[in-house]
Amino acid sequence: MKTSTTRDFRFTPAELTQWKEEGFVVRKSVFSTQEVDRLLQDGELAAKRCKEASAIDQKQYFMYNNASGQTMSIYAGLDHTGTAFEAMCRDPRIIDPAFQLFGEQQYIHHCKFMNKKAFDGIAWLWHQDYGYWQGMGSVKPDMFSVMVFLDHAVPENGCLTVLPGSHKLGRLPHREDGDTGGGLTMTFLSNSTMKEVCARIKPLPITCAPGDCIFFDCNLMHSSGHNLSPYDRRASIVAYNTDENRPGVHKGWPLVRPGRVEDILNFQTDQNWTPGPRTSTPGR
Repeated sequence: MKTSTTRDFRFTPAELTQWKEEGFVVRKSVFSTQEVDRLLQDGELAAKRCKEASAIDQKQYFMYNNASGQTMSIYAGLDHTGTAFEAMCRDPRIIDPAFQLFGEQQYIHHCKFMNKKAFDGIAWLWHQDYGYWQGMGSVKPDMFSVMVFLDHAVPENGCLTVLPGSHKLGRLPHREDGDTGGGLTMTFLSNSTMKEVCARIKPLPITCAPGDCIFFDCNLMHSSGHNLSPYDRRASIVAYNTDENRPGVHKGWPLVRPGRVEDILNFQTDQNWTPGPRTSTPGR
């Protein structure tokens, strides 16, 4: 299935080689300044709606505290909040590579809005996303994530750091007792594991501008630090999973259907939104 009538956004041969060898691909200026602004317009509203909905349905919506424990910095469930993030999750610029890698029978595992606020925010210890997701019931690492940068990301404000090629090591044992200070128990790789891996692979900070994206494998080792700068670092992450790999808790969630590149700017925020089940509608 071709998801765009004007362009094919699948990985190029060079990007496919990088994906296989390094476990990630960075694309610059995937989304325009106007599209980033449109998403940020709905950012706080989407977070508010996720917070309200999590009190009703914690399977579809969840939140994490920031390092101080006083405010929330991560909200999940954006793909069905009546906001422009619904269109972003189904945009062919990120759907095309997902379908290319793992086929068209996929659904949205989750979509998060993340805000590492100035002088605050969660620092994520080294981990593999599959370290979380295998425990949730997905038996294969046929999973794909895309981070959409909504602010500049640099080491000073807690940018993502990856270990290129670490996905080839497969899923390694994780621990589950890291506390961010906000009450979140983390799943993370042990210090001894990281010393061994980092002796062979040099950590790479991913510095990006608003509108850039990083596509990464669920077994790629990555982390991010606290935001020590006076500037927020906002981003959104969409995770996709194959239909046959879905855990029981995701039973009945619809397969993702691609939208159009113009859907973000044309999206009409649902002013009468109430929490409800996921739908496959690519936008309003």
